Amino acid sequence: MENIKYPAKEVVKAWLRLIRIPNLIILSLIYVMLHVGIYLPIFFSLGISSPLNGWVFSAFILSFLMVVAGGNIINDYFDYQIDLINRPSRLSIGKVITFDQAFMAYLVLTLTGVVGGFITGWFCGIYKVGFFYGFIALLLYLYSESFKKRLIIGNFIIAFCGSLSIVLLWLYEFFSLRNDAPSFILVYPQFSKINLLMGGYALFAFLTTMIREILKDIEDIEGDQRQGCNTLPIAYGVNISKRVVFVFVFLTTLILVFCQIICFTHQLKLIAIYIFPAIQLPLFVLIYRLIKANSKNDFHSISTFMKLIMVAGILGIQLINIHI
Repeated sequence: MENIKYPAKEVVKAWLRLIRIPNLIILSLIYVMLHVGIYLPIFFSLGISSPLNGWVFSAFILSFLMVVAGGNIINDYFDYQIDLINRPSRLSIGKVITFDQAFMAYLVLTLTGVVGGFITGWFCGIYKVGFFYGFIALLLYLYSESFKKRLIIGNFIIAFCGSLSIVLLWLYEFFSLRNDAPSFILVYPQFSKINLLMGGYALFAFLTTMIREILKDIEDIEGDQRQGCNTLPIAYGVNISKRVVFVFVFLTTLILVFCQIICFTHQLKLIAIYIFPAIQLPLFVLIYRLIKANSKNDFHSISTFMKLIMVAGILGIQLINIHI
């Protein structure tokens, strides 16, 4: 790395780019919307306050964001040679930020996040949830260090972590509530609805993340191939990878139809109606665009479009307020 003194503004921008600040903001909003959209309406309808108080909830989000930010840093740390080819203009490590600085930031963020997980878990009566944080941190490290280069398994790990992030909030909410026996008894009849919604979003997170990860692999095929990776597009070609995406899109659409049926039976009609224009229809558009795609820019655009579909799914959480 050249010994160049960069302006403070550029250094800050490099760090924010390295930790993927937009993705962290989206993740924090997901947690807030799930808490406000699913749990608080149920609590208020029963005349009880949320057992997961404000500062513990905030500390929970901050701790997990630290683990995710650390995972983003270590991913770029190991991906330096690949990113020199795939996205040289967006490099932070090896340019503005040294490798030593990046690795130290990874250690500090990850360890602080895991310790924060134990502390916030202890306040919720489930201190062992800290191991959950550690498990996710380990998966993110292994993904960046080696699994990312292997066929499908890297995609699966990131999709699995995406769904685990939803499960993590469910654990905090459940055990916080369990510590308050009277409130737990009142909310107990609503558990089937809560589990349906949280489980649905966890599955949605897994499938849509899987789709986006494969799209990103297609986009990054040039750099990945030069570094000896064995991702799906490299092992079986772009056309086969497209077909795998089609399968996951079809599976997602099919499950969404099933969710719509369940929503109608649980008096969640607005959510069932919202799913078609906000998620299913855009997925059909994605398939059309994917059939036509043949360049790196095309696949980058489709990957970004997939992220918008994921955000649209998240925004639908607020419709739950109307039903409860």
